[in-house]
Amino acid sequence: MSVCCSEGCSPEKPPVNRRYHRILWIALFVNAGIFVVELAGGWNAGYVSLLADAVDFFGDAANYGLSLFVLALAYRSYQRHDDGAMDCSCLVRLPGTWLRGSCPNQLSWV
Repeated sequence: MSVCCSEGCSPEKPPVNRRYHRILWIALFVNAGIFVVELAGGWNAGYVSLLADAVDFFGDAANYGLSLFVLALAYRSYQRHDDGAMDCSCLVRLPGTWLRGSCPNQLSWV
């Protein structure tokens, strides 16, 4: 980190690159579109492999959506001049909280 900051990182530079932001939006829409097409095609044809691939594209689209959400949090914390640590820690805790709540239900099936 000290190498990055010694090479010209400054508080005036926003943490979100607009080109990267645009590329993530394009990837999100492409993956969501392929998800819808494969879901409809797999459902109509009755092919489980297409449905499984559609679920994979949904996971990719959700990942891009989550990345865009984190970028929005970073940009918002940059505008407020804080570090956004609380926002990010709450975001990281959500999946763990969900898993903690769902584990007892899964163990009851065993």
